[in-house]
Amino acid sequence: MTDLLSGNPAALQCPAAAYHSARQKGVHFSASMNAYVVSSYEDVLRIVLDTQTFSSSNALGAPAPGPEEEMSNYLPYLLTSSEPEHAHRRSIVNRAFTPRHIAEHEPAIEAICQRLVNSLRHKDDVDFVKDIAVPLPISAIAHVLGLPDEDLPELLRWSQALVEATVGVEEFEPQRIIPPGRRLAERITRRFSDASHGVLPLIDQSGIPPADAARFVIDLLVAGNFTTTAYLSSAIHILARSPELADHLRLHPADMAGFVEETLRLENPLQGMYRKATRDCEIGGVPIPEGTRILVLFGSANHDPARWADPATFDPRRTDAANHLTFGHGAHSCLGSSLVRLQSRIILQTLLANTVQIRPAEQKISYLPNPIFRCPTAVPLRVTWTSPSPCDPIS
Repeated sequence: MTDLLSGNPAALQCPAAAYHSARQKGVHFSASMNAYVVSSYEDVLRIVLDTQTFSSSNALGAPAPGPEEEMSNYLPYLLTSSEPEHAHRRSIVNRAFTPRHIAEHEPAIEAICQRLVNSLRHKDDVDFVKDIAVPLPISAIAHVLGLPDEDLPELLRWSQALVEATVGVEEFEPQRIIPPGRRLAERITRRFSDASHGVLPLIDQSGIPPADAARFVIDLLVAGNFTTTAYLSSAIHILARSPELADHLRLHPADMAGFVEETLRLENPLQGMYRKATRDCEIGGVPIPEGTRILVLFGSANHDPARWADPATFDPRRTDAANHLTFGHGAHSCLGSSLVRLQSRIILQTLLANTVQIRPAEQKISYLPNPIFRCPTAVPLRVTWTSPSPCDPIS
């Protein structure tokens, strides 16, 4: 398990062996992670459902700064809050992220996906990460939030810097967090006065302090961006290596939902998150003292043979794949899960509809050397496009 969490390239390529090792050990203390490691589906689910016993106040792992420190204004607003504060904050924007409301954005996201795919039709070699998986999620979440397209390049750059400074680090460093956080907050604060649609007006009119309002938008922007980039990059790598499946999905696009759920189970971007015990308790028969850090391994839970038949096998027909814990569960389940599913389905269907064949240009891909955030750095593809484009006028 240490190999995976320390960014070992082989373990990042295929984490199943590391997950198996962690489950074989059961709940155990890891000195290198300074936390009890919890890896089985049953134990992970119990922890994420019991928000009273297991606090999310240090979900990212690094010690939280005091509220008087400026960098606290740029750290996650929802992710690191506990009940009942978390429930109150989430209630401000909940209705904007319900499946019904997210479905209203489908035409706009379809347009974004088609524009991205059309822009690549002159290329036989494509890097899916750079060309699609990076620009799509930032465009989609900015649209839902109500931020203008003209802000996208800077929002992406500043968000990237913030992610690199907060996810998987042992200590938050002000000199890395404050510059991009400050720029994001300043830009978002200016946009509140212009906002006429999306999530921005809900937050602006909620009555929370201005610094918290900007922090809330930063949280949603970052959370809705880079995890989706990571997931999409891993999903297309699976699809490109499965030409028969790609052909099937071209003919049966309704089956894409099953493909998305199974790849979400196998390729979750966040390997785990931290919790802190608020009282003496027990997990898997192991005593856990109050105040102890706990590393909750969602990735391992999604590979647990006690929950999934033949869990390492990719099976898009799996009927229970949607029970994965990639989005967490319960009170802290991912607010943007419907948006991730929607844009994933649309971009993959759009890409397949515009191609005859998608093949991996390289059989192995590399991943960021990050202990928590599993994200491909590039996914080179060789693409054979349809001719003419489904969207081209036919003379």
